[in-house]
Amino acid sequence: MRPCPAREGCLARDSASRWRAGTNSRPARRQATAISVQVSIFAPRTAGAVLLTAVVDKVMTKRRLDGVRDEFAFAAGNWLPRRTMTRFMHWLARRQERWLVQGLIWLWQHVGGLDLSESADQQFATLNECFTRRLRPGARTLDPDQGAVLSPCDGIVMACGRVCEGLVLQAKRHAFSLDELLNDVWLGAHYRSGSWVTLRLTPDMYHRFHAPASGRILRVDWFPGDLWNVHPPAVRRVPRLYCRNERAVIRLETHHFGLISLVPVAAIMVGSLRVRGIDPLLGPDSPGPATLKPTDGTDFVERGQEMGWFEQGSTIIVLLPESIALDPDLHPGKRMLMGARLGLSRCERLSR
Repeated sequence: MRPCPAREGCLARDSASRWRAGTNSRPARRQATAISVQVSIFAPRTAGAVLLTAVVDKVMTKRRLDGVRDEFAFAAGNWLPRRTMTRFMHWLARRQERWLVQGLIWLWQHVGGLDLSESADQQFATLNECFTRRLRPGARTLDPDQGAVLSPCDGIVMACGRVCEGLVLQAKRHAFSLDELLNDVWLGAHYRSGSWVTLRLTPDMYHRFHAPASGRILRVDWFPGDLWNVHPPAVRRVPRLYCRNERAVIRLETHHFGLISLVPVAAIMVGSLRVRGIDPLLGPDSPGPATLKPTDGTDFVERGQEMGWFEQGSTIIVLLPESIALDPDLHPGKRMLMGARLGLSRCERLSR
């Protein structure tokens, strides 16, 4: 991969330069030839207030009030007291009153688009059990090519591309630094010639994430932060959103591809994260920054094996080394299933 020359347009670099200069100037209309970056702008669905905004979304879409809908979705999902709402959701999701649980799930199915046809269970003692449900056997298949890196979760591709000078694109006019996201200059440098994929898990999706390749979990770094919503309206408006929110950095040393990192990002009402071999549950009250290591015997994961889960939807950023080429069919807005191909070993591609 050749470097990003100053004379060529680079969306990530130019966006970061504008942010650092503190200007709101419109982006230059130049073709980005040194970086293959794609960004999606599609109809938002909030994670924090999914039931309320789903109704408004339908009404405003029919009336073509897209701009108003976008502003409402951003306000509804972000101007609430985020930590208070997250703690309330944590409490509500663990209530065991049968009438309450069944009523919330019914409302979620009919307004929020929840589909339980692939769930291993159909009855849940709490709303949290529904959030973190397992799938029935055979509901997901792994790409048979052993040279392929798998999608770790179900999700919508928000953005994907090649890393440019340590920067990746969050949304139009917004870039962020890998050094800041990872809080580690060495790890950021490891991916300077690599690629990334941002996957958003909507609230109705399967919430567990899995190993993209066989390997060993070296460590998990936990960083406290804010709890901005991670739906598209917020991603387009809040600079460096993923760097500001609570997040974990999971380092996975794989057998065939080198070091792959997964960055699960928390959001409003999604303040809890469970990672394989790490105890206790990571959340708003967890001290940090902290470096955690899996307990003995839990650090090794097979390709496609469960690594953890969110409690409600959120976002996972997958960072891939230069040895992996992104799948050419990957594009913003594409809905991915866990086990689908994200990328392929460059050695594998050359041998074909």
